[in-house]
Amino acid sequence: MAFDGLLDWAAALPTKSIGLGEESWTMPDVNCPECGAAIGVGTDTIEGEILPCPECGVELEVTSLEPCRLAPAPKEEEDWGE
Repeated sequence: MAFDGLLDWAAALPTKSIGLGEESWTMPDVNCPECGAAIGVGTDTIEGEILPCPECGVELEVTSLEPCRLAPAPKEEEDWGE
């Protein structure tokens, strides 16, 4: 399959429709790196945001938006008042 540009390439990705009134935007689903479940990423998602996996419950950090990538979120450690 040949692509003429980014929009043609993006149109070939699996997507999830997000209904916003009469408009509808689509974002590619991203797979959980732990269990492989498809996770819908909203159009308002930002890099560094923490999202829970709906299947296994692991907390995932958005490490990149283009392309969208998720990684297990770092565990918060206690600072012991430092």
